[in-house]
Amino acid sequence: MKNIKKIILIFLIISIIPIISLVKGKTNYSLVLLKEKVENSSLELIKESKDGYLYLWNGSGNLNVPYTFIRTIREESDGYNTFESVKEKLKLYEENYKEIAKLTSIGKTAELRDIYLLKIGKNSETYKPTILIVGCHHAREWMSVEMVMKIIDYLLSNYDKDEKVKNWIDNFEILIIPVINPDGFEYTINYDRMWRKNRVVNYDGSRGVDINRNYGYKWGISDGSSSVPSSEVYRGKAPFSEFECQAIRELVYENPPAMTLSYHSFLEIIIYPWGYTSEPPPDKEILEEIAVEMAKTTGPPNDNDYPGPYDYYPMQSSGLYLTSGDLADFTYGELGSFSYTVELNSSQEFFDPPPELIEPTWEQTKGIFLVAMNYVDKLGLLSLNITDKDGNPYDGDVFIVDKNLKRKTQKPGIFNYFLTEGEYTISVQGKRIKVKIKNGEKNEISINLGEINVNPDIIDFGEINYRDYINFEFEVEGEGKIETDENLILSKYEFSGKEKISGFIKTENFEFDKDYQFIIKLIGKSDTKEILIKFRFIKDITPPEIKFNIEDNYVTNKNNIQISGETEKDAKVYFNDNEIKVDENGKFFVDVSLKEGVNELKFSAIDKFGNSKDYFLKTILDLTPPEINIDIPNVYKTVENNIILNCEIKEKVNIYINNINYGLFNEGIFEIELPLNNGINKLNIEVIDLAKNRTLLLRTIYKVERKIVELFIGSKKIYINGEEKEIDIAPFILNGRTYVPIRFITEALGGNIFYDEKEKSISFTLYDKSVLMWVDKKNYFINYKEYFMDSPPIIVKPGRVMVPVRFVAESVDSKLLWDEKDKNVTIIYPDI
Repeated sequence: MKNIKKIILIFLIISIIPIISLVKGKTNYSLVLLKEKVENSSLELIKESKDGYLYLWNGSGNLNVPYTFIRTIREESDGYNTFESVKEKLKLYEENYKEIAKLTSIGKTAELRDIYLLKIGKNSETYKPTILIVGCHHAREWMSVEMVMKIIDYLLSNYDKDEKVKNWIDNFEILIIPVINPDGFEYTINYDRMWRKNRVVNYDGSRGVDINRNYGYKWGISDGSSSVPSSEVYRGKAPFSEFECQAIRELVYENPPAMTLSYHSFLEIIIYPWGYTSEPPPDKEILEEIAVEMAKTTGPPNDNDYPGPYDYYPMQSSGLYLTSGDLADFTYGELGSFSYTVELNSSQEFFDPPPELIEPTWEQTKGIFLVAMNYVDKLGLLSLNITDKDGNPYDGDVFIVDKNLKRKTQKPGIFNYFLTEGEYTISVQGKRIKVKIKNGEKNEISINLGEINVNPDIIDFGEINYRDYINFEFEVEGEGKIETDENLILSKYEFSGKEKISGFIKTENFEFDKDYQFIIKLIGKSDTKEILIKFRFIKDITPPEIKFNIEDNYVTNKNNIQISGETEKDAKVYFNDNEIKVDENGKFFVDVSLKEGVNELKFSAIDKFGNSKDYFLKTILDLTPPEINIDIPNVYKTVENNIILNCEIKEKVNIYINNINYGLFNEGIFEIELPLNNGINKLNIEVIDLAKNRTLLLRTIYKVERKIVELFIGSKKIYINGEEKEIDIAPFILNGRTYVPIRFITEALGGNIFYDEKEKSISFTLYDKSVLMWVDKKNYFINYKEYFMDSPPIIVKPGRVMVPVRFVAESVDSKLLWDEKDKNVTIIYPDI
């Protein structure tokens, strides 16, 4: 029985591992700056700047690349809210402000935590303009939680003090979610400060989905997310796969927000849709206008990373980087909600600003929220209840003709969308209605689609290149007749049951660069539907151009390269007759394997009108390092202040000497003049060809001082460059050899000398020469190579080592002159 209990206990512990953190530890993160972009599992690229690439390093492994340490990441949560403290504060707000605050849970997370929503507003049965405010999509962005909590406190504490706040709460519904990602948020506090995603277990055993890439609108369509579970921007296995996003979806479908604010960090920017594409949103002008108004409240530039007159920079989201499946694109794309993402704090503060910055951040960004509140009632809600002829909910497309927008019902039979005040034409399955939108109001309309069904009800050809006829086809169900323009020829003009009808448009009298619209009316006994055909008629015979990232005759030393390019939108690109993927902006890339030598690469581009053009790129794979001849030896002495390097090369190269670029040189002979310092000059000569192959040469140049030393046999006077000095022992002749004091001669020439009394050895150095000899021995070494002299060094009173003068001169590359008449010895150093 005890064993059974033990097994049950072990099973229970194992089963809750996904729900709790077993160990509360910390991962030691640092910010580092790299000069080049690298792939390393211990690094997360944060941003690119003029100084290089800013990475977050988790401290594991060796980077093995040069980097600059910026700082360690702050780990402590003191001064910040935790999920538990947020929960307790929300409960207190509800208790203290019962008339205007209601706390609910809109769902559970994978680890069974509640996703708390605080509704602020007076209860009402009638429609109230709504704003949605969300914090902490990304777990490590603690400041986003603090700002949302500050908003709650500001609203509730000022309800009885500020007339404007009271008016908002009485007339709006304010939906606030301080922590949309409670699992990830708790994980950052207890274990990993820089964790970003939620904590769901992925199919490969990794953890977490970036929930701000999991919303359904344009999910996964661009490079703005990843299909790799370990990625920081993993989008999940399907749109709305995550509980957190499902909770938001159900909330906004039931309570459509006219305004959406999503708080994040960092960068000090205010961004609006689209994130998934660089194309401007339909409401670009007003979205930008509001963003600028928000930015004005943040004050003049302080420490932001972007140019402009305000500290927070307003911009379209894709201008920062592409994101697909984020909250702002979802609420704007599906509902027309004015949607903004606020990135708090600058890159200096990163994701971990100290808690002392909470209050200053609120004071600086409070105005963003206040501007948003002023626009909550500046849109009207179009709310359609749509049924088919039998009363069943319709699930499909709704076309807002005036804005050229096609959107889908959010739920069967339900379509909600925000529009600015005005009159609009709405088309659903060919049924057209006129609606009048008033700001701050819900415009609710019921539509029964009637007895005739058509598909499609909008035929939008976009641009049509010149041709005699434009063919089209549609499907109709019901019974009746068809009326249309004389330019449209149909296969039949009556219908009964379900059938396909084809037709064509005669274009012989059409003008180029002009927009055309035609209406086909389907008239039944009690129902009329319309099909809209629209296009722009153009004449385009120009083949698409391709701009490549490399030029023709590109030279490389890499066996595999990536070639990228840009062409017209909607054009197809082929590489060696194989189609390659082109994104919505006309950009493409292809990985190419090269053989050594010349590679002929063929690209073809075909636009949507069939115009085509071939492009040929010569790419040269060169694996041979460049050859260069320089006319000076590896070690060289000179008395000049400058040296001229005479060089010869056989190809175009860049030459760097001690990391200084001396320019690009063409094939042939040329000179490079270099200044010299006194003493040793080390030259690291790097030769780089166009393929980036490198050849490194090392030269050591000694800039020496010219020395002329004159001595006289039997005289203690010595002359160094004409200056008279006196030595304590005079040169003499012994066995036909002239002996001189080695210490005085060495030091006169500028060298260093050492005498070992015990070994009776003399060693001296002069620039590139190192000489070792012994008293009374004929063998000696120059630069560790042994030689022999015919007369050895000797010691004479008063303890001076004397050596043959010819040995001294020749060992250090000096010229020796002997004047027999005057018994005069002259040493000229160096002998060049």
